[in-house]
Amino acid sequence: MAIKSFKRYEKKYLITQEQYDLLIPKILNYMEFDEHCKNNQNYNIYSIYYDNDNNDVIRHSISKPYYKEKLRLRSYKITSNPDDIVFLELKKKISGIVNKRRIVLTFKQAIDFLEKGIRPCTDDYVNNQVLNEIEYYLSNHDVHPAVFIGYSRKAFFANLSPASTINCPSDKVPLTL
Repeated sequence: MAIKSFKRYEKKYLITQEQYDLLIPKILNYMEFDEHCKNNQNYNIYSIYYDNDNNDVIRHSISKPYYKEKLRLRSYKITSNPDDIVFLELKKKISGIVNKRRIVLTFKQAIDFLEKGIRPCTDDYVNNQVLNEIEYYLSNHDVHPAVFIGYSRKAFFANLSPASTINCPSDKVPLTL
């Protein structure tokens, strides 16, 4: 089952391929590949980030404010079918702590919700709360699909603390929509 809500600290580092090659064997002493790394290989992530015509969401984000939030639609495979599973996520960062709220939907449900305001039906309390938060965000931000970012990554979970993770993305390809 997908995690619907979680809180974490994020630290991001830019490292060289040589540093990466030295780091991975050390990481594996304390961590395991996550379930998506089939045969210890990278897996793909595709995200559409929402912003307004003036790019205020990203402008605000890069100014390093105390509080920021963004909406994205994420998939772990190329979405080609209305019934493909996607994650609609509202990511908030407050004083360096990231809170991510997400709901698992079909691609069609997500697009109908984002573009037509058709709310998906769910009896799950947390899913309804996430939908409420996304509806509130959309009512206060005139956003639309703005940037597509696709990349592959390896992800690791700590042996003794599964909440501790390391993600190693590579080959990021942004595309303005």
